[in-house]
This record gives sequence, C-alpha cells and structure tokens, in this order.
Amino acid sequence: MSQPISIETDTAAAEAHAWRTYAQELEDYGKNHAMPLEELHAAVGDRYGSYVAAKSHEYAAREAAYARAAAEARAHADKLDRTRQTFQGTDDDSAARIRNVLDDASTRQINAIVGDDGV
Repeated sequence: MSQPISIETDTAAAEAHAWRTYAQELEDYGKNHAMPLEELHAAVGDRYGSYVAAKSHEYAAREAAYARAAAEARAHADKLDRTRQTFQGTDDDSAARIRNVLDDASTRQINAIVGDDGV
C-alpha cells in the first residue's frame, strides 16, 4: 500500500533557513585568507611579485569555489521553500474542494429531509 506524500512545513522552513545560513558561512569562510595579499606583498617584497600574483589567483579560485558551493546551498534552500509552498497551496486547494463537496452533500441531505428539490 502506498503512503501519502506529506511535508512538515515548519521543519522545511527551518531547514531552508539552515541551508541559507550555511551558504553565508561558506561564502564568509571562502573570503577569509590566511594572509591578506597586501600583508603578503609587504612580507616578501617585490622580488617575489610572481608568488604574490599566483597567491592572488589561488585566493580568487578559492573564493569562487566557495561561492559555487554557497550557490548550491541556496538553490537547495529555494527548492525546499518551493516544495513547501506547493504543498501548502495544494493542501489549501484540496481542503477547499473537500469543503465544497461536503457543503453540497449536506445541502442535498437537508433538501432530501425537508423535501425541497432545489426549485
């Protein structure tokens, strides 16, 4: 027997928030370098300018990698939010349809008891 599909909306919202927080932490971590380029250049001087340039490229690649990971985390959070909203909307629509069916059935039962045929 198949199980109904459901989602805990509060839990999904909390998880989406956690993913967004994680994404921000990733971006912040990616921007944190062991030694800022200015300090590195001051420490090694112009003689090692090519090393500083290579380190600059390394820092940029590292930041880009963390930014991509953060984007994936945000995309996951967005997917959770969209799924939660879809389920909430579907639940609201289904509840409205059920209410309409029950209201119609109740009206028909009352009409049958009273003898009113709706005219």
